Amino acid sequence: MEKIQGNFLQGDPCFIQKIYSTPHFLILQVRKIGQTQFLFLGRGGPYQGAFLSSINATSDKRIVDRYLEYARANWRGAKVFSVTHPFKDRVLCIDMIFQGSKKRVYFFWRGRDLFFAQFQEKGHETTLFCSWLGSELIGVKDDQWENVFREKTLPLGLEDKNQDSSDKSFSLELYLSEPFTLKQTSKKLKKRKKRKEERIKQEILRNQSYDELYKIADDLDYLNSIDFYTFYNKKIRFYGCKNVHQKRDLIFDLAKRLKKGLEIQKKRLESLKNSDKPEEMTIEKPKTIQPIWKTTEASTSKKVFLKEQNLKKVYLEDVMIGWLGLNAQGNDYIRSRLAKKDHMWFHIDGYTSGHFIYTGDKSSDFALFELIGSMLREISKLDLLEIPIVFTKVKNLKGLKGQPGSVLYKKEKRLNVQYQKNWGQKIALL
Repeated sequence: MEKIQGNFLQGDPCFIQKIYSTPHFLILQVRKIGQTQFLFLGRGGPYQGAFLSSINATSDKRIVDRYLEYARANWRGAKVFSVTHPFKDRVLCIDMIFQGSKKRVYFFWRGRDLFFAQFQEKGHETTLFCSWLGSELIGVKDDQWENVFREKTLPLGLEDKNQDSSDKSFSLELYLSEPFTLKQTSKKLKKRKKRKEERIKQEILRNQSYDELYKIADDLDYLNSIDFYTFYNKKIRFYGCKNVHQKRDLIFDLAKRLKKGLEIQKKRLESLKNSDKPEEMTIEKPKTIQPIWKTTEASTSKKVFLKEQNLKKVYLEDVMIGWLGLNAQGNDYIRSRLAKKDHMWFHIDGYTSGHFIYTGDKSSDFALFELIGSMLREISKLDLLEIPIVFTKVKNLKGLKGQPGSVLYKKEKRLNVQYQKNWGQKIALL
């Protein structure tokens, strides 16, 4: 750590030009005036701490994952003006300017895990992202960032004393020079080889029929009586043949080519069967080591947001009576996620409209049917005075694959109801 710190602080400021990753290291390509260096940051496991090198990892060792994408989005192109080792524990701190915003990134190795945190100024506030906690807004200035980081990492075991559990025998030069050696039999290569054998055998079977063509060529009377000849589902047409002898030459030429192709395909098959075993082996990259990264609820929140945009709860006299789908996604969601088998499904027959799932027990109330029909007519923006509705139980529905919002139904019933202008005074959509 001290060597890294000293190297970076000498001379002019540097810039993070590019960022790469292997299964074991995140690599920052840093450019100073007249010099390019690569900062290797261990991803955890036996690969911990920071290493500086003038050599980058070769392309066959590189990977792309979420950690790399996060680093590229947040640090690539940043101007680095300070790299420090603020604690005696295994912590590296990088201060930078990224797109006019001040940032500070901490890398903390504890046990066999990597934790990282990023502070970023946003106006008068600071956004803090901790890989093990998620994001939050904190109202502190940059001179308090170190104290906040200490507070967040104390539960992880941060200690203000020397911690050095790194592997003394590890050599970055050796890591970069040696190829990955993890090998295992490739199922894909085996399947590919088998498919290739099958294709060659089929061609050999076809080419072996060249004798049949010789017999056809010798039968001049037969050739004179036909305009084409079918050979292995392909028609040999005699366009431009002025006489039977030209037809015969055409057949003979094809037979000669098949005979020659037969010898070639036999050699190919023999060569494929006798191929060396190493061809059935493939070099695989080791398992990627991930930093400690909390699974955030962003995706879940997005789903909730989309769900709220796609459907509404329907209330009648302050009692919830079902769900209304506002679009194809909402229609699918209320049918597959919210409805029970005995709930009733409503739709405007013959028109593109929303779906309604009725959860109440008044399944034969005509006045209710008029309200439901009027509601569907209104949210579907249809200009109908008489509304044809179709309804059945949810258990009689089947969604159509590849067609969001579409269903097949059976045991359905149909009814025409009159549009009620005052439906909105009786039904509430929330």
